[in-house]
Amino acid sequence: MKEEFRTHKKFFRIGEAARILNMHPQTLRLYDRKGVVKPKRIGNQRVYSSGDIYLINCIRDMIHREGFNLNSLSIVLKKVDCWEINRHCEKSKRENCVYYLEHHKRNGYRNVRSS
Repeated sequence: MKEEFRTHKKFFRIGEAARILNMHPQTLRLYDRKGVVKPKRIGNQRVYSSGDIYLINCIRDMIHREGFNLNSLSIVLKKVDCWEINRHCEKSKRENCVYYLEHHKRNGYRNVRSS
């Protein structure tokens, strides 16, 4: 993921997300079709949150480092969160992950940084 990705922007169109992640937009479309990430839609356009960007980066890490394929990830991620299966996602990294923080906020967890 590009280091300049430190922004307060809420959503990114697919071209912006692809540039930030240094991947082709077709790869993002494939991730959506396989169900490993579900970006919001505005009309017929996909828009990615900062959390989506972090999740996609984690997915790419699991594919390249852990040896997962998209089909297995689509099944596994429906049952467990990415940080539970990515052994490169230690607690200090997780505490700075926007996807992790958004997930916990959305699910009503408090004091995420101390858990």
